[in-house]
Amino acid sequence: MPRLRWPSGPMWILFLFLFIFFICEVLIYFIVLLKCGWPSVSTSDEPLKIMILADTHLLGPREGHWFDKIRREWQMSRSYSTAMLLFNPDAVFVLGDLFDEGKWSNDVEWKYYMKRFHDLFGSSSTYAVVGNHDIGFHYSATNAKWKRFEEDFQTSSVQLIPIKGKLFVLVNSIAFEGDGCQMCREAETLLDSVSEDLACIQGNGGSRCKTHVPYTQPILMTHFPLYRQSDMNCTGEDAPSPADKAAEFRPRWECLSHVATRTIMRKIKPRVAFTAHTHSGCYNTDHGIPEWTVASFSWRNRNNPNFLLVTVSNSEFAVQKCHLPQESTVIRLYIVLTVLFVLYLLVLSQRRCSCFFRRTSGLKVS
Repeated sequence: MPRLRWPSGPMWILFLFLFIFFICEVLIYFIVLLKCGWPSVSTSDEPLKIMILADTHLLGPREGHWFDKIRREWQMSRSYSTAMLLFNPDAVFVLGDLFDEGKWSNDVEWKYYMKRFHDLFGSSSTYAVVGNHDIGFHYSATNAKWKRFEEDFQTSSVQLIPIKGKLFVLVNSIAFEGDGCQMCREAETLLDSVSEDLACIQGNGGSRCKTHVPYTQPILMTHFPLYRQSDMNCTGEDAPSPADKAAEFRPRWECLSHVATRTIMRKIKPRVAFTAHTHSGCYNTDHGIPEWTVASFSWRNRNNPNFLLVTVSNSEFAVQKCHLPQESTVIRLYIVLTVLFVLYLLVLSQRRCSCFFRRTSGLKVS
């Protein structure tokens, strides 16, 4: 029976190179994410399982090197596809700043942005919240920019979404400036409408209600955090740096204003809020409910990106933070494996030279 032989020469080098690539670019995502799992709730009703990520910041043509764009999007693609394969959520929420340059994009660039987003995160069960990088901060956000986001993601400034009997309210943070602009007036009208619909459902209004599902206390999703003075009380390995913690928040820039926060809280009465924007993680109960600020999903914004897995029942919810591979870990892994690979080649070359020397020195001269 013929013996199997390992490839030699260039084929062996190619095999080792692909092996290193597989470990650093595929296998490590499974190794890290297998440490995570769905949190459990104690109630008997069928829970809803959702995945929440934020601040993907897909690069455009103006900022960022081409390699930066390829590297970061590959990292997010591997992270997302691995998470979807392992966890298979019922729904995915992306909490704003989907694009880095959406605020500057013309319609042609926007269409290309949309194609890339759907290639990376496309799913019929994906819901997007608008962020300031998608349409601009309030005074640079034109109605045309907001409307194209609204149309392409089938959303609105305040949107009530029922998913398997659980209620979610998505809010456009940019529209709560309170200056009476067209987008702001529309958001205030929609907030009142959603508030009335929730009250109708809660009061068993039946056919009079716009949304025909049993009432469950809603979950709030928005890009800007609820009003807070700073991130000083944030803890955890994905919390802001000490310098960022000490920086005072400017309402309407780093967080919602105090007035907007009170209005939304009073009219929606959420049981929990999920927010983003800071690129760092944070948990607080400043407004009487848990608020989870979700860290960025991209290496471009932090070395240790992550996302949340949330299990939701009619009366409970549970949150699990899932960490992605750190960019520094992947770089170190490449360095270590490459050094081992080079050492192996040197040892192999030395052995071949020794064998050749022994063969040539044993030849007899006639």
